Amino acid sequence: MVGDTYETDMPGEINSGIKAVWVDTINKLPKTAAKENFLKVDSLYILTK
Repeated sequence: MVGDTYETDMPGEINSGIKAVWVDTINKLPKTAAKENFLKVDSLYILTK
């Protein structure tokens, strides 16, 4: 699952056991995200490699 808003997209994906990918275009990791299990990318392009 891919999401672009950490607060609304990532917790549900992580809690349900789905592999989470966060597209962080502003390069700002929330403090609450520091211990979460997800892949952070700055562009969807990297997922095509």
